[in-house]
Amino acid sequence: MKKLILLFTITVAFYSCEIENMQQEISSNTEEITIDKTQEIIDVNRYFGIFSTYDSHLHGEIRIEQLDNSHFVAIVKLVNSKTLNFRGLKKKDSNLVEFHGEKGFFSIDFSENSDKSATSFLVDDKEGYIKIYKEPSFGGGNVITGTYIDSDDPSFTGNWDMLSFGAISDPNYPNFILIDQIIISHLGTVSYENESAEYQSFTETCVTGGYSFIGAASDGTLTVGLNQTAIFNGVATTWNMIRLPTESYDPLTCMPLGSFINGTWSRNGRSGTLSRF
Repeated sequence: MKKLILLFTITVAFYSCEIENMQQEISSNTEEITIDKTQEIIDVNRYFGIFSTYDSHLHGEIRIEQLDNSHFVAIVKLVNSKTLNFRGLKKKDSNLVEFHGEKGFFSIDFSENSDKSATSFLVDDKEGYIKIYKEPSFGGGNVITGTYIDSDDPSFTGNWDMLSFGAISDPNYPNFILIDQIIISHLGTVSYENESAEYQSFTETCVTGGYSFIGAASDGTLTVGLNQTAIFNGVATTWNMIRLPTESYDPLTCMPLGSFINGTWSRNGRSGTLSRF
């Protein structure tokens, strides 16, 4: 898998601050939870990933921390900057953890061989999905949330979320964290990029003046991926993105893209635009 072929490096400050802020919010929500000190001491287990209702009304990054063998806390940072808090309790004689908050509930199977996705989900009276990954002990799991839309068929749209595992950096440019996984949604279904895919190298000239990357990457300011191919359910999707906070560019012409457009995609005769939050 991609995440196994490169050396681990330190996460850039942008991501570290975002993660630290979310973990501080998690800590502030544990004060009323009574931790069972008689339980076997465990290492701190932290998870990160994607949280969304199927209609994308609630969409964002989720982070979960295991407090002891039975208690968990979760915080969701939505793309509208609001947060949702949940507390989780493991069911007796099971690895299923049920999370409850003001807006609703969800459950996740934390068994070693489970896919760490929601087995139930009802938040704000809406169904949805969650996909999480365990963070390495040194932290660094990163999430870039976004959406896609068909330029000719606005009803063909959904989430386009990119994740990095464990702060894996491009050795040429250590501040750039490589993108390891893409998760997309459409009409109540969720698809994952083929995890056996290799990084796809490219040279970017519009913004960097000729940086040669070994794969799609982001440093928290610039998100870049050119001539990238992601395989979802056996079907190839080609995508491109050169995105800065205030402007995005067409990789062929280096001309600015329109408002709220950060990239492009094509798949099975369809094509459209990408936007990241």
